[in-house]
Amino acid sequence: MPSPFFCPHCWREIADTERRCRVCSYDLHDDTQLPYEVKRINALGHPIRENVMIAAQVPGNFRSVKSLPAFEAIIRNENDFILIREIACALRKIDTAENLRVVDFIHDHPLG
Repeated sequence: MPSPFFCPHCWREIADTERRCRVCSYDLHDDTQLPYEVKRINALGHPIRENVMIAAQVPGNFRSVKSLPAFEAIIRNENDFILIREIACALRKIDTAENLRVVDFIHDHPLG
């Protein structure tokens, strides 16, 4: 059985042969033009949990300050301790003044 393919914009399952998402009309070619960092940040919305865990690790390895707003949004609504932990580990690697604000959200989180 082939792996499901998801639109990188709305995360609905689509056929891997489609050029445009039939749900949100996103041009899938546009995604190939995005920088890798942006693709990884977008992957934080992926519907498969394991992919989100991997996507949470990558910004830390690249010290991606651009990922901080996405991390903050996840922490505000997340109840999965493991995902919050992955984000905390990534934040340690980013190590900038901006990440301290996001770390504060972890400290204030009920699971933090």
